[in-house]
Amino acid sequence: MEVVERRDKEIESARSESPGAPVIFFTGGSSCAFSIDPSIIEAECGLSAFNLGLPYAAGGEFLVDQAFRRARPGDYLIVALEPDSLGGDGDAGSPSPLSVSLSLAMGDPASAGGGEFGRHVGAFEHLNLTRPGAKFLATFTGRMVLRKPYRYSMDDWRYRGRLETGVRDAELEPITGDYPERLGSGGVRLLELVVEHASKKGVHVAYSMPWQFTSEAALQRRRMCARMLLEDIERLVPVLEDGFLGCNPDPTVYSDTNLHLNSTGSVRRSRAIAPVVAKWIGEP
Repeated sequence: MEVVERRDKEIESARSESPGAPVIFFTGGSSCAFSIDPSIIEAECGLSAFNLGLPYAAGGEFLVDQAFRRARPGDYLIVALEPDSLGGDGDAGSPSPLSVSLSLAMGDPASAGGGEFGRHVGAFEHLNLTRPGAKFLATFTGRMVLRKPYRYSMDDWRYRGRLETGVRDAELEPITGDYPERLGSGGVRLLELVVEHASKKGVHVAYSMPWQFTSEAALQRRRMCARMLLEDIERLVPVLEDGFLGCNPDPTVYSDTNLHLNSTGSVRRSRAIAPVVAKWIGEP
């Protein structure tokens, strides 16, 4: 998987240029990949930053696992998973068919369920997760090996992991339903794993809610729900709130989905969260 290989080389380069300096990592689904511009975070915080966002369908444990594999003691990890995967009946866990595919493409099939958390996927579970889609799995993995992603190409990847597409959905519909108001059991389990592992590894961890295109009519209600969900999250990990509570009703900042920001949206989101990150890092 070319983008992962490139990011790993860039991480090692950043560490060699500033030995001993901590690194800031953001991880989450594609909403994270499209929203956080590491260059803006670096300018505000004075530390190297990387966007490790990967497809949401890979599962929260796999996404966070990949970040922990790259983190060292003293680093900062900001989990920016979509709230629907943490709250209500959402399942933030792994493994999934996509995490199996990605782990195979990365040459580490056992990591599909979150190997850093001690969750290793055996041969039987691999087969079970790919059934009845073995042909799909082979095709997907083949395309990853050949460096031909399904939807986005390497031309869409920007500085240190940010993703940007020129595709724009002119008929993009805002999300009108409510956020989940409370953490679900899967979300609690995942965040407890994150806190436990961060403590063992000496990594600082926090949560930041990604933006979603929200209708003006639903804005007040969704932000109220977001506050309640963030209260639950903050009982487990610090919350870095950028003032939007995960909702932005401006259609001009989105690209091909109501979760993917365009270049303008990425700048706005990154400038909103950067000083919050800097304050968190500077706290004793």
